[in-house]
Amino acid sequence: MRRPCRANGRFCAGSFPQPEVLPDRDWNAGWRSYFTPVEAGDFLILPPWMKDEDAGGRIPVIIEPKSAFGTGHHPTTTMCLEAMSRLRAAGAMKAGQRFLDMGTGTGILGIGCVKMGLSGFGADIDPLSIDNARENCEMNGIAEGFEIREGSVELVRGQKFDVVIANILAGPLREMAPALIPLVRPGGCLILSGFLAVQAPGMREAYACMGEPE
Repeated sequence: MRRPCRANGRFCAGSFPQPEVLPDRDWNAGWRSYFTPVEAGDFLILPPWMKDEDAGGRIPVIIEPKSAFGTGHHPTTTMCLEAMSRLRAAGAMKAGQRFLDMGTGTGILGIGCVKMGLSGFGADIDPLSIDNARENCEMNGIAEGFEIREGSVELVRGQKFDVVIANILAGPLREMAPALIPLVRPGGCLILSGFLAVQAPGMREAYACMGEPE
């Protein structure tokens, strides 16, 4: 289809896009090809269609990639899993402890904690994340060890946890400092992620000024 138009006193022809029929293809196979296994410390993150892959001695975590954050491919998620692995090796994270996964997303970090023998609580303000996290818990067979609810720190105010994990963003993490610090049991661990290296000094200051957990 073409029509004349006036530009700078002259007539020109304008063309319009035409529909094109694409050949049949397996779109599911296309996007699934991007979700490959991820090795992160003691963990191996797998999508459901690869759940029977050999974990090679690592702890398998099955994650259904939907709209929630946390498939294991993002560096912040990987670094949290690696930090958890180091704490486990040092004896700071162990079976029987309680954890808090704030901003749980897919539930990947909380699921990792449960598979290390801990039990705990996950919170997220996104209802779609809550649904995805619960689905992932069921796929990993740990629904009983990981309570997940919609909301934020107000859900656990006054409680104490041996391990508190928050992989969010710099702004919310700074704002949550006064609420997160009291949730960490004395001698416990606090894992923060989701900010840039240049933001680390400010983040460290924001949490250091809150003092030691009591």
